[in-house]
Amino acid sequence: MNDLIEDFFGVRNELAPDTLTDDDRAQLNKWIRALTTGTRTAFLPRSWQGRLFWYIFTPKDRRANEILELLGAWIGPTHSDIARTRGRLDLTDPFDSRIDTASELAVHRFEVLPRSGSPATKDARKFVRQALARLTELLDNRPASEFRFAKSTADILDDLGHALSTRDRSAAEIALGELSTNGDLDATNMSFVRIRTLGALGDWQEILADRAIDDILRMSRPPGVTRSIRRAVYHTYLATLDRNERDTELLSAADALPGRFRPIAKGPTPRHRDELVLQVLLALGSDSPTASASVERLIEGAELLEVGLETRLRRLVVAATATTETTVSTHVDPVSAAVDLYEAGDARGALESVVLLPLTIKTGRLAVSAAADLEDEDLARTALHYIDQNPEVHAHLAGIKSIQRNLEALARIGDTGAPHDWASWFDLVAQGADLATVSANTPDDFEQWASLDLTDLSARLDRINDDALMVLGEASGQFLAAHREVLELSGATGGKVGRRLIEALAVSSKCSNGIQTQTLNLVELAFSASHTSSEYAELVEHIGEIRRTNAAPSTAEWQVDLLQLVTSFPHSDQNSSALIQFAVSSLDDLTKYRLALSFTSITAIKMVAEEVGITLPAELFAGAAKDEAEELHAYSYLEGKRVALYSLMGSAIRRAASLLRQLVPGIDVRLYSDSVGSTELAKASENVDLFVIVTAAAKHAATEFIEANRGAGPIIRVNSKGTSAILRELRSNTGHRT
Repeated sequence: MNDLIEDFFGVRNELAPDTLTDDDRAQLNKWIRALTTGTRTAFLPRSWQGRLFWYIFTPKDRRANEILELLGAWIGPTHSDIARTRGRLDLTDPFDSRIDTASELAVHRFEVLPRSGSPATKDARKFVRQALARLTELLDNRPASEFRFAKSTADILDDLGHALSTRDRSAAEIALGELSTNGDLDATNMSFVRIRTLGALGDWQEILADRAIDDILRMSRPPGVTRSIRRAVYHTYLATLDRNERDTELLSAADALPGRFRPIAKGPTPRHRDELVLQVLLALGSDSPTASASVERLIEGAELLEVGLETRLRRLVVAATATTETTVSTHVDPVSAAVDLYEAGDARGALESVVLLPLTIKTGRLAVSAAADLEDEDLARTALHYIDQNPEVHAHLAGIKSIQRNLEALARIGDTGAPHDWASWFDLVAQGADLATVSANTPDDFEQWASLDLTDLSARLDRINDDALMVLGEASGQFLAAHREVLELSGATGGKVGRRLIEALAVSSKCSNGIQTQTLNLVELAFSASHTSSEYAELVEHIGEIRRTNAAPSTAEWQVDLLQLVTSFPHSDQNSSALIQFAVSSLDDLTKYRLALSFTSITAIKMVAEEVGITLPAELFAGAAKDEAEELHAYSYLEGKRVALYSLMGSAIRRAASLLRQLVPGIDVRLYSDSVGSTELAKASENVDLFVIVTAAAKHAATEFIEANRGAGPIIRVNSKGTSAILRELRSNTGHRT
């Protein structure tokens, strides 16, 4: 640490400590002593070419981001550049590069504004110095248990978005727990978040069994909640019959649905095949005179969801016609006809019909509900203009609690200055909006807006500047959740997008469980395409930045996963230097956290070191892996067993297989990454002793195929990505030991 201090007050720092006043020197000495502890925050000044910088040294945990938030509030943009730079070092400056290398702590900096030459410079520098001294006193006197701030609701929802983007149940459960204890959301809104989360994870039966489901069905609810319930009903009651095109039985099953689920046909425009099939089935079973018109309008949009879906739905219409008696149409008044259209799920048809009718409380309510479901800027204005014809009706509607949410949604959608889709949200980020503004305009429900296509997403990421990229990295959870299928289906063409998104997470300097989960996901995507040597080096450096920001004893397993993942991809001799530098940096931190490492993790590290060709530090084995015998015993039930590992994240299961073969020499491990069922997958499902499905990296079709062919055979489900999660589930498995 003494070398660091000597370096700091050496070359390229014109500030000499012995020239300071007694008071300033005393304060500087306090900060230097704090720096030597390695556990407290310290501030050190640097003067260079008329500019004054303050460097912030913090332990490598969330504290760095917390201090930056405090400084932003205490000093702000008037006297610093924190809002613009978020404390990032300028690694093109030899001084910053040297200090970053020499320090074992996280280092950030900001410049005091205005610079030399302004009449306000002297007062600004005094103000900042005094603010830092006061902040230090408060930090030093604060109880350790209170050091970390409670995460804001926006931060937790961002983490939840990352978890859902990666289909990581474990990370999602952590985020839901944090939301529950955070206290900002009431019971109703927590229920909404929980239902949307279960829907995003495909936990259909859990949705219908949720303790609040009956209450939710009776109330006005956000569009994403309705979509999740629709999908749950389809997959629970209808999916198997639809998949096998047993249409007569399918129509009967739809007619027999519990009455409480039938009203969910109305609501937002479907974004998934299963939603639309359910809506059409319910419309076909309706005795409304407008049913056939509703069915036709619903089918019109089918090809946008899935090629061939319109043809499939028309076969259902034919089957329904063959099994029902023709009824004589009766006259229906226009208001009832519009209501019937809405009840059948044809919100657009209902809105188009009702705005042609005289305004009443009933027609106004229908117009507002239909427009809110459609989530379209022009249609929102149409509905608002319609109810504005009569201020008394508008006021009456505004007083109905169940309509208030829809009116607020219409006002937001119709506001041309507010984002109304992911394209305008991204524009807000690209135009330089700060984090608070972006967070305030990010929807809680990532499915509220349709995703961008891969070409558009890639072009936007290419154009965005570094400052905007930093904000994107800090607020990207819901955005990435909305685009998870776009990224999953991108293949090698998504490699460039993956690299750019990793850069966004790196420059954001954000430390969270969601960022850690997302990093593993994006690394796999980023390495799916070929790279030039410079692109490879830059990618590995950005991954290293994320790792350093999130490095702590509690994240040791994640760091081992990241090390295994990055080193598992092929690399040329030209890229060896960058890879070795990443591995050495990772091992340096893991050595510090060696007491947090399991025997399995240390075994994985040894394998990586041997592959990369580096010597492990002797300290890594000092006092570590005391659980060797216990862990080997935990895996011993796998001796002589045939074990199948299924995941679309091939690198993770390859690493897991290598580890298992070393830990259990007699094991027979087989790997599968099929997107759908296959003969080989069927044989494995029937014959292996144990089948492991990484649900966070699995296709529903393949998962259902495995389960169907597995019968009563044991299955272990792994809810997180990464090798450690697979090994942890196998190690803790007690239900299938023999």
